[in-house]
Amino acid sequence: MNRLQPIGPAAARVTQLLQQEPTGPHSGLLFDRWLPIWDGEPGSWSVAELQQPLKALADDFNRRGQDRINRDLLRDHHQRLARATDDPSTLRQDLGVLWRFTSGLGAAHPTGNGFSFDPSIGAPCIPGSAIKGLCRRGAELVDADPGQIRDLLGPDAGEDLSAGDLVFYDALPTHWPTLAVDIVNCHHPSYYDRLGTPGRPPIPTETESPSPVFFLVVEAGSSFRFVIGSRNRRKQASQQGLDWLRAGMDTLGIGAKTAVGYGALGVTEPPPAPTKTETWRDVNLRYNRGSGELRADYRGQRAFVTGEDARRLVATLSNAQQRHLRQGRLQAKVHVARIGGKNWRMLDISV
Repeated sequence: MNRLQPIGPAAARVTQLLQQEPTGPHSGLLFDRWLPIWDGEPGSWSVAELQQPLKALADDFNRRGQDRINRDLLRDHHQRLARATDDPSTLRQDLGVLWRFTSGLGAAHPTGNGFSFDPSIGAPCIPGSAIKGLCRRGAELVDADPGQIRDLLGPDAGEDLSAGDLVFYDALPTHWPTLAVDIVNCHHPSYYDRLGTPGRPPIPTETESPSPVFFLVVEAGSSFRFVIGSRNRRKQASQQGLDWLRAGMDTLGIGAKTAVGYGALGVTEPPPAPTKTETWRDVNLRYNRGSGELRADYRGQRAFVTGEDARRLVATLSNAQQRHLRQGRLQAKVHVARIGGKNWRMLDISV
């Protein structure tokens, strides 16, 4: 069996360039055109095992997020969009991925499942058309006035086509997200293949071999920036569109596989500010067995821990060190985190 490779007029040269590119290839272009999933010889290519090529793509994408040049590309995109839509009537909303998200699975792709990458920088994106569709469904869910829906979103399918007032931009991540490979495992492929064929109806059995299907997803913890504008520069109209979008998002989700929990996005709390930590050296430790408090004082600051956490730290000491601790004669190196003021929480001790 040959090593898995991409195919095309310049496959060998593309493979060479991908290995030389210091910041990693454009993930969308690699996924759409040069994913190394093909096995065989020219004229008899076949798609081989998919999990490892997709995992390699996801791992490479995640490494790209550590390169400043790629983070800058995403930042520059948001800055250009902000300048292009610099109007009070244009509203923005950041929504976080609460579980996993995937989009574009129905796009034609040799793996059987597509994925929506932004064509300019290769980051996952949610097309503006999908956002508009969810906004319309959200308006229907809250029983919005049909005339208002037509005014803001345009007529529904089958009616005379015309543009509504609202403009929906593609949603891109606010920061470089994390990709992963997910799986759907069909346990009865033969049964489904025979459904609808003439003759005796098929019966699913436990002797069939599962047929795993792999696809890309955005992991929870990422967030996307949604931007809605008004052609007539009506801020109230943009706010109404954003309200409808939130109604659809809260009830339905967006993207593929929403019926089983994918695509749930919502407002998330900003991450807490990093806790300041320090290491204090050669400090005297005191342990009060009655109150269960382990304490250290250092230059007017106080670090302590109580209860089970204190007992856990004491248990890391040798018998001789515990004896010195009870006698108030143990000096140690203490790793602490600020609580507030002059108070610190004791995280770890070493002697």
